[in-house]
Formats: sequence, C-alpha cells, structure tokens
Amino acid sequence: GTVDSYTERSQAEWAASRVNGVVDVRNHLAVDYPDTSAYPAITSRDLEIKDDIEDEMFWSPWVQADEVAVTVRDGVA
Repeated sequence: GTVDSYTERSQAEWAASRVNGVVDVRNHLAVDYPDTSAYPAITSRDLEIKDDIEDEMFWSPWVQADEVAVTVRDGVA
C-alpha cells in the first residue's frame, strides 16, 4: 500500500511491531507524496526533508514529536 509520508510509514511499522507475538516486520509501504504543483513554494524535496526530520523525532526518546512543528522551504528547515 501507500502512505503520505515517511513518518506515516515508520509509525505503521512501529505499530505493527508492538502487536503481541510479532517477531519480524517487513515494511513494504510506499510513500506517495501529494502533488505540489498548486504550491510552487513547496517542493517534493522539501516534503522529503520534513518527513525525514519528523521521522527522526518520532523515534527519539528525548523529543515530544507531537509538540514540534516542522517547516521546510527551499531546503531549509
């Protein structure tokens, strides 16, 4: 299947791995970015950077990822 971001992909993998009895998870989800042509200031690369940052925060035990807003514009976060 597909998801909208690497963060969603990682969260799905994490949720599946937490199910009692699961010993291995193989995540074949594909990331399908939305069309950014309506928003010329936002590029698909900006979305990738944003998702990479959010993914790292999701896995960090020191960051409350739901309390941090990530914005990327022209490759700058």
